[in-house]
Amino acid sequence: MSNRRKDSQTDSEETSNQILPTDQYEELLATVRHDLRQPLQTLNLIQGILESKINDVETLKVVSRLGNTLDSMTGLLDALLDTEKQNVQDDDPEKEPNLATQSFAEEKPISSSSDAGKSLAPVVFIVDDDLDVRVNLSGLLTIHNHSVEAFESSEQFLSVYRSGSKGCLLIDAMLPGISGLDLIKQLRSSGDQIPAIMITGNGDIALAVQSMKIGASDFIEKPIDHNDLLTSVTQALRVNEESTRSAENRDAAIASLARLSPRERQIMERVLAGDPSKNIAADLGISQRTVETHRANIMKKTRSKSLPALLKIALLAA
Repeated sequence: MSNRRKDSQTDSEETSNQILPTDQYEELLATVRHDLRQPLQTLNLIQGILESKINDVETLKVVSRLGNTLDSMTGLLDALLDTEKQNVQDDDPEKEPNLATQSFAEEKPISSSSDAGKSLAPVVFIVDDDLDVRVNLSGLLTIHNHSVEAFESSEQFLSVYRSGSKGCLLIDAMLPGISGLDLIKQLRSSGDQIPAIMITGNGDIALAVQSMKIGASDFIEKPIDHNDLLTSVTQALRVNEESTRSAENRDAAIASLARLSPRERQIMERVLAGDPSKNIAADLGISQRTVETHRANIMKKTRSKSLPALLKIALLAA
């Protein structure tokens, strides 16, 4: 009797384990993974906001304990999900469902300007379909003196973005519609080199590598650590500033050389090659004094005070 009951229980357990096909079970696991990490991510960002606003030492200690607890919860979650991942042999990238917001359900989406990036200050463009993420990322970055514009989709971002805008892009890899990966590809194919920080699932190395290959400047894993986020954004903005400055210097150099006549360009190239005025005059069939006059005009038009300065302009314009 007991053996029959035991066999029946075993058959029941096997049947329950086979209720969902593998692909559906993997999709369910991805959804659970997202649902469990989102609250942790929100708490991590709230912790960063609290630390920025609190001055009382004892209160800061409590907030610090919150951070330690979140780290422990994240570690346990990762261990559980990694174990389950092995059980179902889940090698696919994380599937991000379009979930309804909960913690900040009454918050309005961060409104974007009608002309993204129009401000002279660099802007952190956030693209994420989750309202919680947009609200908390925007709050944290704003507290740390960053200008922010947030969008719920790549399509909304592209509808107002001006190519060449100063700033950086903070985008979720797995977006409905145009994904984060596809958005970066589209920007790069159009020649836009704005630094892009990709938000990926925890442990999703394949997706992180893919994002770096297509031109992302960095990637951040969920749940997002606020210190890692601020460091990554600061680095991305620095890269963008240097790139913008280089582009502006190159444009200025090209404009300087455009003021030269064909003969002056010809003589400039010979001068920078190290040829003396006497040789240049002989080769071009003009007087040495004429060469010297052209050299003086070249220095004046390019506003160069020395040959090394002129060489720098020529190299920038090349």
